Amino acid sequence: MLLKPTQLPMKSNNVILKLSIATILISVVAIYFIFNPAEYAFFPFCPFYKITGWYCPGCGGQRAFHALLHGHFLDALSDNFLIFIMVPIVVLRMFQEFTGKRTILYQLQNSYFAYGFLCFLVIFTILRNLSFHPFNLLAPQV
Repeated sequence: MLLKPTQLPMKSNNVILKLSIATILISVVAIYFIFNPAEYAFFPFCPFYKITGWYCPGCGGQRAFHALLHGHFLDALSDNFLIFIMVPIVVLRMFQEFTGKRTILYQLQNSYFAYGFLCFLVIFTILRNLSFHPFNLLAPQV
């Protein structure tokens, strides 16, 4: 007897979704490990930088992620130090999602943290676009 899609247990749909997300994430990490975003044109570009000429908080993040995957921590730091903040957040969030266990992120999921992080990103964006020392060190190394 075959079940119609609406008759499938909810748990199996959840497992399929989680496996799909895991497969996509592993594929993306593999692509960033194999291909250097500085050398290949198929990686997405920053529309904010393209339009304004200013660096957004994520500019240099793709190169930083590639460098981080290869263990080149200083290169990653010089491209975009936010990678050292965002990768652990994404990993903890995925761990929390897949296991159902609460992590430190559970406590940080409140409006004060979100507003504080948004303010940090705005200040970081302004500072990394200043062309004098030491703020020019925040700009991605092109």
